[in-house]
Amino acid sequence: VVYGHGAEDDAYDPSKVTSVTGIAADGSTVPVEVLAHERNATVTLPEGLVAVSTTFDNGFWIKDAAGEWQNVGKQEVPGGTESHHPLKFSTHIVGGFTGPLAPTGATLELVPQVDPTQLAMGDSYQVQVLLDGAPLAGVQVINDYLNRANEVTDGATDANGMIELMVTSEGLNLVGLEHTSALTDDPNVDELFLFSTLSFTLPHVE
Repeated sequence: VVYGHGAEDDAYDPSKVTSVTGIAADGSTVPVEVLAHERNATVTLPEGLVAVSTTFDNGFWIKDAAGEWQNVGKQEVPGGTESHHPLKFSTHIVGGFTGPLAPTGATLELVPQVDPTQLAMGDSYQVQVLLDGAPLAGVQVINDYLNRANEVTDGATDANGMIELMVTSEGLNLVGLEHTSALTDDPNVDELFLFSTLSFTLPHVE
């Protein structure tokens, strides 16, 4: 489970990985073992999975009066200027399914409409964006989060949350999407920050 901006791979408390769920070809869920290490967490995938869904809770963050970020709620930092709660959701495609992937149930997710591991670099494919299980219209997606983390698509999702993307790498592909909303009744944070990724690797060809 990778944590970091773009291609970064930063250390983190493995307890921040709060859930991992395997998805079988028929859409059913399969328990996945999470292994905690000193600087991160890894998962052991059983046979038969076509995808794995992960939730990463980064806790409360607030910028203090000196401009430094603290990993606590705003009640603990008087005079803080910004506060948010980042939740990160990832779907990694193992491959081996036909038609659209079954939604994983994540709060914010990118659902491929075909198995992208069967595509080639430069091919286009559709992804549906879901927020709380409902299509999210009018949002732009980061097509290549590994190499162009600050570059979003020209177009946005349609009324059904659909958007057309392109395979950008012959190896690892990573798509990203962020969504923020204001919180008016939370004593610890003012903003909920959701970030979702979709990743897959094209098979190596000799």
